[in-house]
Amino acid sequence: MGWTSLADGGRAMIDVLRGDLAAAAARLDDWSSGDAPDQFGIKVHDRVQTLLLESRRKLRPAAAAASANWASLMQRRLFTHATTFSLDFARIGTRAQDLGLVEAVADGLAASGATELPYLRAVAALAGARCDASLGRRDLRAVVEVGQESAEVLHAAGDQLVEASAWEETACAAAALGDTEAAREYARTALMLTQGMGAVTASSRIVSRLRPMGVRMDPNTVRDRPTHGWDSLTPTERTVADLVATGASGADVADQLFISPRTVQTHVSHALAKLGLKTRVELAAYVAGRHRD
Repeated sequence: MGWTSLADGGRAMIDVLRGDLAAAAARLDDWSSGDAPDQFGIKVHDRVQTLLLESRRKLRPAAAAASANWASLMQRRLFTHATTFSLDFARIGTRAQDLGLVEAVADGLAASGATELPYLRAVAALAGARCDASLGRRDLRAVVEVGQESAEVLHAAGDQLVEASAWEETACAAAALGDTEAAREYARTALMLTQGMGAVTASSRIVSRLRPMGVRMDPNTVRDRPTHGWDSLTPTERTVADLVATGASGADVADQLFISPRTVQTHVSHALAKLGLKTRVELAAYVAGRHRD
């Protein structure tokens, strides 16, 4: 009957995401009072307990719980499941300023090695970048760059919850760098996902993390952007389009915006799709026509 641990823990996770923290706590208490096993040794309820503590803004206890959970995963060599938890634990360690947890997550990801699954690579890359930035090993610009790339992979995989977390980290890194416009845009994308899921605790967390950095947003209301036309482009996509119109190469745009050529190509592809165009030449002509008008 070990499978019930995943089902029961999953329901507790839903309670946390929906903001029904009392129900989540009661479910966790009921589980801990029983003697049913954890399937495959994966302590789902421990992870939920960590997120419950974070939702209640008890960051230090949350970091302590995350440290114990991470150590257990490493000891059992459950590297795949550790990777799926890593972004949450990197975030909690950063928020609690628990560098021990942050370093443990970074070291664990390095020890886990590379994976062939794009989904797991994306999560590990962003969690690693977040940890490295918190430890002073990499610049926050790396978090912005990796965050955008990882979010695209997670979007393709269909995991909206982790995709929202990726945009959240990207937004927080951009805000810390002083780019409030980009931070607001990334946060808006994250909030559209969390609000669409009814994940009110995630929405509140995004807003509360950004507020001290000068980015104020309503966790309950996000204005929908058109899906086609110039107004559907994000600020970064517009900037990239403007630079392409000047004749700048992908490498030139990457250097000016401090992002990778791959990220530039992603923005160009999105702009082309939203504008109904096929080539960079058509994009340059479109932008030039707008400026003439």
